[in-house]
Amino acid sequence: MTLLIRFECPQCNETLFIDLQDFAPGRRQLCKNCQTPGRITNASLERFSSDLRQFCQN
Repeated sequence: MTLLIRFECPQCNETLFIDLQDFAPGRRQLCKNCQTPGRITNASLERFSSDLRQFCQN
């Protein structure tokens, strides 16, 4: 089972899904649609926290 982190593109509002294993602090995640760097939002962090809790329970 993979655990994905959701990013929201600030330019086109596309949602990006990044595998936790590919995530590294300071690493740029580009939108596949418009090539703008992605960002983590508060909503994304809340979903990630929920997904992580669910992942750990399995």
